[in-house]
Amino acid sequence: MVALAIGVVVGGLGAVQESRWYVAPAFTTFLVLSLLLSTSDASPTSRFLERTLETLLGVALALFFGALVPALLAMRRPSRADVSE
Repeated sequence: MVALAIGVVVGGLGAVQESRWYVAPAFTTFLVLSLLLSTSDASPTSRFLERTLETLLGVALALFFGALVPALLAMRRPSRADVSE
C-alpha cells in the first residue's frame, strides 16, 4: 500500500514540477512523511511534530540569512552620498 502511494506521489510530482512549481512541496512533504512513518517505530504524532519543527527551523534560517543578514549588511555599508562627500 505504501509503495502504491509513493508511486502515485512521485508520478504526480513529475507531472506538475515544471508547470506548477508551488505544488511540488506538497508532494515531497507527503513523500517524506510517508517514508518516515512507514520505516519508524516512533508514533506518527511525534514524527509529524518532528518534521514540522524541522521545517519551521529551515524557514527561520532561510529568513535569517535571506532577509535579515543582507539588511544588516546594507545598513553597515556607507551610502554613495556619504562616500562622495
